[in-house]
Amino acid sequence: IRRPPRSTLFPYTTLFHLTFSQDNYSTVRDIALLSSYLINNYSQYYKYFKEKDFAWARTGGNPVKQENRNVLLFTDEGVDGIKTGHLKDSKYSIAVTKKKDNRRIIAVISGLPTMSSRAESSKFLLNSAFNKIDLVKIAYDKDKFRIKIWNGSSSYLDVKGANKDGIFINLPKNL
Repeated sequence: IRRPPRSTLFPYTTLFHLTFSQDNYSTVRDIALLSSYLINNYSQYYKYFKEKDFAWARTGGNPVKQENRNVLLFTDEGVDGIKTGHLKDSKYSIAVTKKKDNRRIIAVISGLPTMSSRAESSKFLLNSAFNKIDLVKIAYDKDKFRIKIWNGSSSYLDVKGANKDGIFINLPKNL
């Protein structure tokens, strides 16, 4: 993350604070930034988010099997997790990714009324992103290059690319 999330605070991160607290808050933008950071910097752990279920031992009883509440893992090929949530005040939420043709889309939605609307809305958002938006690469061979701009104080803008692979932008398909 180039800058820390400004609209997120999680002072209570234990199981004892599973209810709504005004001291715990975030935005969907910050959750998307944190999701991207997780994927890019801790990829060795990312495999756990696509697990459909797991079992955990409990003291004095049989192991408990817990299914993943992200139903897209069971119904939509390429979906590989991150998190689902529900709180009485903020309703149902999800941070989910889908990878297709070497491209990953992150979708974060909050405030949905039901688990099924959470699944349907996130599936629609992911598929719309793949079907309606192209990822375009602008390759360059110098440290700095010039692009033409409109309605600016100048007709050109000097751009310095930080990524040696090029600059990537999202554009509507058939533009």
